[in-house]
Amino acid sequence: MAVGKVLLLTLLFCMREVLGVNYCPGESTQCRCVKSNPVNPRPYSIICGSGDRFPNLTEINILPNASKITFTGFTVGADWDFSRLRDFPNFVDIGFSHLVNLSRIDWNWFSDRAEHVRIRSDYDVILGAEGCHIRSDINIDTVQMIMRTLPQFPTCLPPKTRVIAVTSKYGITLKDNEHFLAEFPQGENSCYHWPATTSTVSLQHFEFDRIPPFMFCAPSYNITFLRLRYCRNGLHSFRNLPRTLTTLWLHDCALTNQNLNLSETLSTLLLVRIGLARVPTGLPASLRVVIFGGNNITTVDGELEHLVKLWNLDMEKNQLTKWPDRLPSCLVQLNLRYNFIAFLPSEAFVKFKNLTLLTLDHNRLLNYPLNLPVPDAIILLRYNRIRTIRNYRYCNKCTVDVQDNPLVCNEDLFQFITWMTQHAHKLYMNGWCRPYLSSVTSSEQREEIFRFIDYYTVELGCEYHVESLICNNRNLTTAPLPSPFSFQDILDLGHNHLTELPDSIYRNQTFLLKIALDNNQLREIPYGLPHEFLTTLWLRRNRITHVTRRNGDEFVRMRKLHTLDLGENLIKMVDPYDFRGLSNLRLLRVDSNPFDCQCKIFFFAMWIEENLAEAQLLNYQETIYLPSCATPKEYQHRPISTLVRIFPYVCMDGSCYYEPVTDVHCSYNPNALSPYNKIAVSGMIGNEGIFASPSVNGTLTITNSNWTDSDLVNITNIQFFNIDLSNNLLTEFPWRIFGEFTEVVDLSSNMITNLPPTNSLVNFTRIRSINFTNNLIKIINPESIQTLHVVPVVSLRGNPLSCSCEQRPLMTWLESIRDRLLDNSTEMSYGSGIHDMTCEDPDMLKGKKMLDEANVEFDQYCPIRVFNQTRLIIKITTIALVSIIILSIFLNCYLARKRKQRESQNIILGFKQLLSKESEIDDVTVSYKYDAFVSYANQEEDFVCSLIKELEEKRQRKMSFHQRDFIAGLSIVDNIVECIGNSSRVILIISDDFIRSSWCQYEVQVALATMHKRRRGKLLVPILVQGKKKEGMVRGNTKTILSEIAAITAPAKHVRDDVTIWKNFCDQVDQNLPPTNANNFVA
Repeated sequence: MAVGKVLLLTLLFCMREVLGVNYCPGESTQCRCVKSNPVNPRPYSIICGSGDRFPNLTEINILPNASKITFTGFTVGADWDFSRLRDFPNFVDIGFSHLVNLSRIDWNWFSDRAEHVRIRSDYDVILGAEGCHIRSDINIDTVQMIMRTLPQFPTCLPPKTRVIAVTSKYGITLKDNEHFLAEFPQGENSCYHWPATTSTVSLQHFEFDRIPPFMFCAPSYNITFLRLRYCRNGLHSFRNLPRTLTTLWLHDCALTNQNLNLSETLSTLLLVRIGLARVPTGLPASLRVVIFGGNNITTVDGELEHLVKLWNLDMEKNQLTKWPDRLPSCLVQLNLRYNFIAFLPSEAFVKFKNLTLLTLDHNRLLNYPLNLPVPDAIILLRYNRIRTIRNYRYCNKCTVDVQDNPLVCNEDLFQFITWMTQHAHKLYMNGWCRPYLSSVTSSEQREEIFRFIDYYTVELGCEYHVESLICNNRNLTTAPLPSPFSFQDILDLGHNHLTELPDSIYRNQTFLLKIALDNNQLREIPYGLPHEFLTTLWLRRNRITHVTRRNGDEFVRMRKLHTLDLGENLIKMVDPYDFRGLSNLRLLRVDSNPFDCQCKIFFFAMWIEENLAEAQLLNYQETIYLPSCATPKEYQHRPISTLVRIFPYVCMDGSCYYEPVTDVHCSYNPNALSPYNKIAVSGMIGNEGIFASPSVNGTLTITNSNWTDSDLVNITNIQFFNIDLSNNLLTEFPWRIFGEFTEVVDLSSNMITNLPPTNSLVNFTRIRSINFTNNLIKIINPESIQTLHVVPVVSLRGNPLSCSCEQRPLMTWLESIRDRLLDNSTEMSYGSGIHDMTCEDPDMLKGKKMLDEANVEFDQYCPIRVFNQTRLIIKITTIALVSIIILSIFLNCYLARKRKQRESQNIILGFKQLLSKESEIDDVTVSYKYDAFVSYANQEEDFVCSLIKELEEKRQRKMSFHQRDFIAGLSIVDNIVECIGNSSRVILIISDDFIRSSWCQYEVQVALATMHKRRRGKLLVPILVQGKKKEGMVRGNTKTILSEIAAITAPAKHVRDDVTIWKNFCDQVDQNLPPTNANNFVA
């Protein structure tokens, strides 16, 4: 059993070795073995990491070839003893990487065979030994320190150290609080003590800006190589360099002082990417190698001419624009790649007798270097702009690389290739020209070739590759002459201005495979093209209008043609007979032509479907290649191949047709061979027609056919999923024709004026879309509004919808659902299309969306009116009452007027009777009952009452006036005769109102005037109120009364309370009345 286990382990070990698996038989939980080279089993490396105790190296079966060990990721304890490393002398390379709490490394930990110590840490680590007492047998050769922070250079190094490399941790940008080599320690005598064997020092990411004076001041130092990289603060001076220095490498350090003044012991100087704008001065003549790569040097003006020992100059990746002509002649290698040099002077290389490597890649050279004197030089000229090569015969066994240059295949290039071939030179040149010209041996052929090369390339500006001619986009108006040697690849004349090609101009190009004539102005397909080997013919984007019969005859001979592109021309019709001979055709592009899909294109549609589609000649994976219709409008953009099912019906019987099986088209076609018959169509799609029960997913199309409402009378309940009746003359919603499966209805561009009432859609529960676009709907009735709620999609765009108050029911409904329609997060089963409804009137709302106007402002503009029975009754009652009141007013006015007229007539009659009675009375013998009768207007009642009271109570007069003394029951006539006839005087209170009364009529005035005369001028006593004048204040002839009667003026209202004025006035009135003793007689 044990033997088997050993054999198994041995087999596994051998398999892992064969398979290259990193394997170390001494692996433990803390250490693993890493094979440095899968091919060479030596050496092995051991990596010990992860843990908090020191790895027990004695537990590891250290192989004799395990020479390298790295401790990484440990947390170092206080009891750790790295001096155990001395017990393992095979470890030549020892590394410490990212050890936490490692603060010191003692050189005495290592065995005498340790050569390389690597230290990588994020913490400050002290390097050295106690008192810097290092064992004499320590042979450490290289110390490499990669630290995050190192404020000071280590003061104690192993005495035999040859290489010292100190750098900051890779990828870490030093911050202000992270110092790295900010100071350099001073030793005894103010000089740092370098180990005597140290020859190489590399410092990266340091902070001092000049070489400290005590860094390299001891004369016994043997430092020959100094590398300074990533100077954080730049470098201001090169003073205090080691006296023994032979190589100085300054990399990524900004050099502020470009006057170097370096030591004459220096032989190699590398100033890489330090921002040089010019060649620095003060270079020692001892320099043999100078590298100025990655700077910004634009010119070289003799700064290097004194370097007589210089054999290698590298100035790649600078900004040189011209050849640096003042270089030392001793150069052996010159590298100027990645600059901007465009021209090489003819004498540029004459002085370089030893130049063996010239690198000018990636410049802008237009010419080949001339007169290079070294016979076996290597010349690298890749990625330039050289077109012609001349004067190359100076080379003898030299190597030339001119790949990726735009070389012109002309006689010069042919001679160059011939020379290089005959003299066994190494030539690197890509392209077609070299292999072809190398095979041409006849001088006559070469001469003919060069003549056409000059014609094609110089005169026409084309690219002539002997086997092909590329004249693309050269503004040609005439076709180039054919070459005497047949093109064997392509003739490209695309993107020019060719209007025609002479017949058979390229017939002799027998072996031509491809012809490109796209993007020209050709009006017809060229005739006489080579046909035996032609596989591809591009004629896209020309002005070709048709395929001629002779073109068809020529296509018969093009038996290898597999690609024919006639797209984007002006072809309207194609006869498939013209393509009868293209048996190998795999791709025919006739897309983007304005095909007129009338009945005459029927046979081309059949040919496409039967031949091209099945053979995949149209590449159906890209439908843009499919030819489609441009006219008529109903077939626009429709693939021609799909017309095969349509044309037998459209072009033969002019009625309906299937397309595809479930769709029925019954529209008017002006190109049909028979007239369009609406009655026949109605019969075909009616209840008994052949299309009466199609699939429920089918479509019925009757468009642009002038159908009216009467044409649909006999069509009911048709079972189509989609019914398109657009662009007809319908005025009503044809709800009777729909079936139970109808879901989509298109009634756009008709003359419909109303939406269907909701009750008409009760039986059509599946309808989800009705298109009323571009009809004549203006007002949506209340009974039709619910249609917008029942049908999910109702399109009313393009209708003259009114937003006046007459549209109040619709606007109220829109306002109620407005918020939900505008809320995108709310799913609604209806309302699609409402957003597009716009107002046509009134003018102030024209063009605005109805949904936006359905708000509170519309409510204020058009307040809601309540139309119910109660309101109607109230309204009628109000109107009746108002009418009665108005009628009563008019009637009262009429009666009042009549009464006034009757009163006036009675007053006149009374005065006439009184006048008649007065003629019989003898005024001398008559006694009167009243002293005076007072006649006044009612407006003066207060004034009259005061006057009568004064006369009756204080002056014992007996007065009479109509309001008191007219006897009820007697007529006005009798009362006038009674009161005025029994009165000695008549007092007239004359005011504005009295003048307008019946008592001031003309006939009354005449009667009173007559009576006044009969009574000897003592009857009338006029009293003027409010200062009225006598003249003109009464109607009629006032002189008959007032011209002979002296009037008494009544006191004004504001002075009537004055006792004196009032007494005087009353006295005056009293004096005009009869004496008081006359009152004893009664008439």
